[in-house]
Amino acid sequence: MRSLAPAWPVLLVGLLLPPAASETSYEKGSEVVLYANKVGPFANPNEVYNYYKLPYCAPQELEYRREDLGALMKGDRATKTLYQIRFLEDVTARTLCKATLSRDDTARFKAAILDDYYFELMLDELPIWGYVGELEAKSINFARAVDNSTRYFLFTHLDFSIAYNGKAVIEVNVTADPLQRLDL
Repeated sequence: MRSLAPAWPVLLVGLLLPPAASETSYEKGSEVVLYANKVGPFANPNEVYNYYKLPYCAPQELEYRREDLGALMKGDRATKTLYQIRFLEDVTARTLCKATLSRDDTARFKAAILDDYYFELMLDELPIWGYVGELEAKSINFARAVDNSTRYFLFTHLDFSIAYNGKAVIEVNVTADPLQRLDL
């Protein structure tokens, strides 16, 4: 029987090291590309779709980032977005695009919100997660009049918070502004 002892030090070192961060070095004002990766229901992380399966504002021509087989098997399909992010430059609210949703587009967003879809974006190899929208259901009984209305809200404003150390991006978060949401 073969001994597994020699493999343990390598395995332990692999577990103790933090995941490799991007080695990209930025200068002030240089472009930091934000990629849209995937969307899917929070309750089933194996069910993922291309981000632009939902009718988000998309570039005229989709530009996919080259991925290895492992990423593709996980459902990763990183696509360049319309966001313009520059290293060390603050940006106040900027409109990405203006669109009128068709009935089909509205139905797709409603289905995604009902299924509690999340999205995944990537900035400098760092994943960013957020929700597509939120559902508000009422069940109110005033004098036996019941209101069982359901409202679907699409998040239309994302606020990115990017941390850096020297010339490197080290952390990124996104929040959806609850005051900037669209009642579908």
